[in-house]
Amino acid sequence: MARVTHPGLLYRDPWIIAVDKPSGLPSQATRDPQRDHLVAAVRRLLEAEPEAAPIRQGAPWLHHRLDVETSGALVLAVHPDANAGLTRAFRDRLAQKEYRAVVARPAPGALPPPLLEQPLRKERHRGRDRMVVTRSGGRSARTRVRALAPADGPLLLLELTPETGRMHQLRAHLAHAGFPILGDRLYGDALPRGLRSLAPRLMLHALRLTLPHPVTGQDLAVEAPLPPEFESVLADAGA
Repeated sequence: MARVTHPGLLYRDPWIIAVDKPSGLPSQATRDPQRDHLVAAVRRLLEAEPEAAPIRQGAPWLHHRLDVETSGALVLAVHPDANAGLTRAFRDRLAQKEYRAVVARPAPGALPPPLLEQPLRKERHRGRDRMVVTRSGGRSARTRVRALAPADGPLLLLELTPETGRMHQLRAHLAHAGFPILGDRLYGDALPRGLRSLAPRLMLHALRLTLPHPVTGQDLAVEAPLPPEFESVLADAGA
């Protein structure tokens, strides 16, 4: 299994490219034509490659997204032959995603359940779409949760593995469970005031992505290193 851990460019071959998306950069174009986005940034990266071959019309192609505020690993197709395989990998849930999040505890020593399995539906909140847990009319959503550190303190570092891919799934599930992600301005209403100023951003990061290579079929794993602010936030909180 291939595994790469360099920041920025994570993996490159003739068919696909994997990159580490920074927090604050949209995955794709927005309504604001002046706002930069990941697809445009990757295209510039391809154009700057030494002895680069002509870039295919429409390339690169995006097959999955991260929220604007979320950082981490994303894979894009740079050759048309990779599109069908990437579509299949994400549609059939052959791609496995692993995230890290810093959350606020509702009480000292509290831990979230190992499985969050509540249906979600979309609603409008302060002029934005967000997902809420519902008993009826929602879409099924499953998130695996594992506490990493520390044993006590106001904050907790979590490993998150989504088994479905709903919009804002991790953020909505954790907020409903009483463990809102630090820096979440949409789902963090329950964050204690004393903790809100600690986070310079949404503390959610797509650490690892594993999937069958869309052309060769071999297992591929890309890893985006945990940003340094995760450790500094935990340290500042005395966690």
